[in-house]
Amino acid sequence: MTTVVDPRSNADSGPRAKMFAIVKLNGVPIRSFGIPVKLSETPGSVRAVPDEFGESTRFILREAGYSKVQIDRFFADGVV
Repeated sequence: MTTVVDPRSNADSGPRAKMFAIVKLNGVPIRSFGIPVKLSETPGSVRAVPDEFGESTRFILREAGYSKVQIDRFFADGVV
C-alpha cells in the first residue's frame, strides 16, 4: 500500500507524476506533485498553490450548510 509520503520515492510515480517546486503566497517554496495524467490535446497544469492545512475549513462547513454559530462551536469544542 502506498501512503502519502511514499510516492516521492516510488519508481512508478517518477516520470509521469513529476515533482515540481512552487512558491506559496508567504514566500515559502514547497515541493509537490504535478499532473499525473498527461493528455496531448489538453495538457493539465498547476494554476494555484494548495491551501494551508485547515485553511478552507470554515468555508467548506458553510458550503455544507452549517451556521457561523455552529462552526464557532465546532472550533470551541475542538471538533475541528
